[in-house]
This record gives sequence, structure tokens and C-alpha cells, in this order.
Amino acid sequence: MLGQDASRAGSDSKPVQLSPGSSLGSALPELHGPEFGPNPPSLPPDPTFSQEGDKPLLPIAVDDPTGRVRMKLVRNTLAARRSRERKAQRLEELEEKIAELEQERGKWENVAAKREAELL
Repeated sequence: MLGQDASRAGSDSKPVQLSPGSSLGSALPELHGPEFGPNPPSLPPDPTFSQEGDKPLLPIAVDDPTGRVRMKLVRNTLAARRSRERKAQRLEELEEKIAELEQERGKWENVAAKREAELL
């Protein structure tokens, strides 16, 4: 279970020292294992600013002895990935439904046009 792995993984974690030119992503150890999927999550190159670049982000406590912060980041990354996959699936289903309804609308427009032609 992920929670148990987090407590075991945190037992050997050590504080990470960052130099001024290094990024948090390069300082953290690689994450591997079935719970992380085929592509382990990666951190942004510069974690001090948001993607928009206008709002500074809160610092991440990389010296957390239990590894809780790192595991929380991993869980959040995986949850975001699943959410994006669900969104893409839903979008695909909606696009299929749109195509189906447009086809049905075309059929009924033809029926209406034929009946209108019969009345004239």
C-alpha cells in the first residue's frame, strides 16, 4: 500500500542541500516502482514560481525526515494524471456523441425536406 511504502521510504531519507544553480528536481532521488507507473513523475525545472511565472510558490520542505512531502507530491501528480485521463476520455465520448447527433439531425432534415417537397 502507498501509505506503508511512504513510511518505509522515509526511514532512509536525508536532507537535500540545494546549491544556487540547482533545481529541486535534480536534487531528489529517482522514483521507481509499480505504484509510480511506467513514467515516474517529474518535478518542474524551477519550483520557485508557478507556471504563469507571476506567483511565487511556497517552498517545499525537502528535509522532511519521513518523506511525507515527497510522497504527497507523488500522490498529487498521479491524481492529476488520472484526472487528465478521465477528462480526455469524457471529451472523446462527447465528441462521438456530437458526431452521432449531427448525423441524426441530417437524417431528420432530409425527412423534413422530402415532406415539404411533397406538400408543394
